[in-house]
Amino acid sequence: FRGITFLLSIFVGVLAWSEPSMAQRVALLIGNANYASNPLQNPHNDINVLGHSLEKTGFQVWKLRDASAQQMQNALRQLAARARGADAVLFYFSGHGAQHEGQSYLIPTSPSVRSDHDLKYGALPLNKVLDSLRSTQNRKRVNLVVVDACRTKIQRSSRNAPFGLAAPSTVSAGTLVAFSTAPNTVAYDGRGYTSPYVAELSKAMLLPNLGVETVFKKARIGVMRRTANQQVPWENSSLTVDFSFANRNASTSTSAQPKMCVEGKYMSRADVTVCNNKSLWALENERVRLTEKALRRARGNKDKVFEIKVENLHLDTLRTQCQANVQCTISKYNAYIEQLRRSLGR
Repeated sequence: FRGITFLLSIFVGVLAWSEPSMAQRVALLIGNANYASNPLQNPHNDINVLGHSLEKTGFQVWKLRDASAQQMQNALRQLAARARGADAVLFYFSGHGAQHEGQSYLIPTSPSVRSDHDLKYGALPLNKVLDSLRSTQNRKRVNLVVVDACRTKIQRSSRNAPFGLAAPSTVSAGTLVAFSTAPNTVAYDGRGYTSPYVAELSKAMLLPNLGVETVFKKARIGVMRRTANQQVPWENSSLTVDFSFANRNASTSTSAQPKMCVEGKYMSRADVTVCNNKSLWALENERVRLTEKALRRARGNKDKVFEIKVENLHLDTLRTQCQANVQCTISKYNAYIEQLRRSLGR
């Protein structure tokens, strides 16, 4: 019985992992810092700070640190799968990048890239990222590809190989490609907690009701100010619809898709009901937030922690009784959330 349950959990988890219609905004952030040579200071901080801002604007964020070439390829495939049916998709890379024969490459932490041959066959081509996110079915989707690299020159490359990255030759409709600096120039890792680009972009995207192009323009102005005009961010846009990261009238922090819907873990029938109905997302997120707060407050009190966990299981039982009835599920959530708020003195 345990073996069957385990296999069933894997099967359902895979379905949840690849379900395209649940998420409205998805983002993959890769931060490669610990290279064998020329390690970088800020990529891990970059994806933490940028990820925090994206989550505030309703993105479901996945982070990958010090990724190998295979891990980067796998993550890109997973992002493309999750992007089906999404309104907005964002890919961000912080780390070393280089160009060869007019093509840009994002460099993994392993295997080491020391020659043009290594670069061509061991790094992730930027064009592959763009191709993976190209959508012929959803013309209204916004694809944002942000590259905070341009920091290195391959050790054993042709003498005339330029620094920095090359601009993509073509950008499909509905896509904005942003570089932290202009083509063929070098970006700075930054002396602060993050790169200059992330410091400015993460702030600009939280400004309410700004079009995405305006957000990147504000980030460019801020980076130029920070670097005394030595670094000038650059974008190539073929967007066909309007898009804003933050809307003043939208409660994006609570309306984001619940974490359980995209973690790839076993989901009960009641969980599936929640994940398939956006009207329930805010309630599930509030339940998680208040439960975590209650658990923090009860830390050290084993009996209280056990009581909170039992109450959560009781809610799961009540949700299961509702089956696919959304209004019934809403009433169970509201009753439980109100009980949590009373116990927290709210």
